[in-house]
Amino acid sequence: MKIKLFYIIVFITAYFLNSCCDCGVEPVNNPQFDCLVREATITEFNAELIRIDDEFKPGPSYSVHNFVFPAGNNLTGTFVNDERFALTGEIVVSSLNYSNNQAFKIAIFDNSPINSAMMGDILIMDVNMIDTTADLKFKGNLARITDDFLTDNANLFCDYIDFNRDLIISSIDNLSQYGRGIQGSFVPRNYTQNDISILNNLNENVTGQQGVPAAPQADINMLLDRVNNQNVAIRVSAGDMFVYRSQSGDYFVVLISDINTGTLPPQKGRVSIMFNRVN
Repeated sequence: MKIKLFYIIVFITAYFLNSCCDCGVEPVNNPQFDCLVREATITEFNAELIRIDDEFKPGPSYSVHNFVFPAGNNLTGTFVNDERFALTGEIVVSSLNYSNNQAFKIAIFDNSPINSAMMGDILIMDVNMIDTTADLKFKGNLARITDDFLTDNANLFCDYIDFNRDLIISSIDNLSQYGRGIQGSFVPRNYTQNDISILNNLNENVTGQQGVPAAPQADINMLLDRVNNQNVAIRVSAGDMFVYRSQSGDYFVVLISDINTGTLPPQKGRVSIMFNRVN
């Protein structure tokens, strides 16, 4: 009986082993550079609100989303609306408590966030169709690879990534925060002492009110230095390519594939990107 049982087990095992010969064989790829092309189109950021009677409504070009790169290969990325702008059209982009009086703090307001205050990875500051350029803000780290990849061909995009592995790896080692200092980077707004507001401990704007103490100059200098160092834009054209490290720590090759405006009025500015994860 034991012998029969042994042969039955051997027969069943051999059957299943033989049937696996028909199973599909997964190709072996270098996981660091698998090419899974993704695309996204991002609208120019505009937090303009129009007051009608006692109610605020969005302006014609209102759009407050940022693009967030995907955290997994099965995702294309997401758009996150910056609802901090929903009530007033501007937010505190940076603030600092008085060093000698915790009841007050100095703050800087703006109608778009500085890089460090962004909700997502990419924000479109401006689209200029005269010279077909766009000004982008990135929250992560950035390096420019090339500015002449003049095709929207996904297959050639993958070939470029495959043929330029050493360049991409080298760029990853030399990323710049927000893209500061790379070709096309600039400070979109240089905040000054005139941009400083004073808030009380209820976050009410009490600038210029009687009895409000002046902020220490050292605090003002510190805030201005911080906010100006965290406010960087990159002027791009179609064909520009970058390596980007996202907020989540993932690395992507990013191509600016199109800069355009909408078909219908008010013809909002838009930037399209093609991208691929490289880690």
